[in-house]
Amino acid sequence: MSFTVTRGTSTELVLDTAFLKALFESVPVKMNLADEAAESRAPIDNIPHAVGSSNYLDREKAAMRPSLSLYKGCAYAVAHTAPTGAYFRNAVDAALTTVLALAAAGHPYSRQRLAVSLNLPQAIHESANASAAMSAVLGLYRVEAELGIPLSAGKLSTGAEVTAPEITVYSMASGKALPSVLTGAEHRLYCVTPEVDANGLPVFAKLRSFLDWLTGQVSRGAIKSARVFCRSTVADAIREMARPDLGYTLTDAVEADTNCLAVGLLIEAAEELNLYCVGTTHTREPEVAVPKATRVLPEKECLIASKKPHVTILARADDRAAQALAMLCTERGAGVYPFFTNCDPGEFSAAVLHSQTLIVCDGAEIPDSPFATFAAKTLSNAGGYLLFLGESQRPAYLNGFTLEDGISPAILDQICKK
Repeated sequence: MSFTVTRGTSTELVLDTAFLKALFESVPVKMNLADEAAESRAPIDNIPHAVGSSNYLDREKAAMRPSLSLYKGCAYAVAHTAPTGAYFRNAVDAALTTVLALAAAGHPYSRQRLAVSLNLPQAIHESANASAAMSAVLGLYRVEAELGIPLSAGKLSTGAEVTAPEITVYSMASGKALPSVLTGAEHRLYCVTPEVDANGLPVFAKLRSFLDWLTGQVSRGAIKSARVFCRSTVADAIREMARPDLGYTLTDAVEADTNCLAVGLLIEAAEELNLYCVGTTHTREPEVAVPKATRVLPEKECLIASKKPHVTILARADDRAAQALAMLCTERGAGVYPFFTNCDPGEFSAAVLHSQTLIVCDGAEIPDSPFATFAAKTLSNAGGYLLFLGESQRPAYLNGFTLEDGISPAILDQICKK
């Protein structure tokens, strides 16, 4: 069953009631939608990850990742967030991020379609979990209703490790997309942020007008590239648009501004627009690449024997690069035990004691538990590899390797070889 909203003979919005009903078991549920005024916005990851790659495998290329994916004649934008509060507003921001990204790439919002995935706590009938889930769903529906974008697909799942709704939104449209990195020199750089009301929500009437104007500017060729960013300063966000041969100069005010914007749009234009100018582009001499020696780990024999290598990966629950790394290890023949930072110390310890490698990803920490400490020390003493990626901290009691630049293909082969 679904509710269909039409305008004349055209369908404006389809609300799938099964998607909403599936949130709850057949038991009474009490919900209390919280006041989100004082709650903070959660990080949003809006950069798609290519199949067969991980940011931990190639940190240098990660700096120039496109913000859109192209596949079989369609353009896709994605936003993922795992909030611990302000579920309504974070859901609105996630959906808005994808719609804005495709509009900036030249696709009118009226031609876009949304797909939503919600990963929910298993105890969804509990009041706090049900309230959080309902807030997220209402936020997603608010954007759909205000912009008249149909929901093409909805997926619900639950996980034992999930403590609050994890929201993933996809927006898609048929056709090509504008670049999300700089395209030329002597262009102007602009920054736009959606106008919000007193509650921090977009003023949708003005947003619709801006989206129409934006796609119009793209179609007439005034905008050369655009990139949406979330929870970042303008100076930090624009670094992702730079190329080895194209740089930029920012205004003094932007360079000194440490204010993180909830959602922003950077625009590269070949002409003057009536927007806030933050800088200009220029050519630059590419840095001479210094050949790097292939990074490998010292060869050693691990005393924890098994028929094939096993790798335990410890990461944040929202670390999609870690999930991609786990898939790569599996494809290369290793058995993988994935764990999140709030995992059970006993189960984590058992996995480590059956592994030859422990990988601690960016932002994760080994559980503060005697079981986890014993397992990690045992793996280290047995000649196993303990790898700490990015800014993860290696405990003083452990020997291991800190790989700030990620895992080289040679190291990946070492830990996954049969």
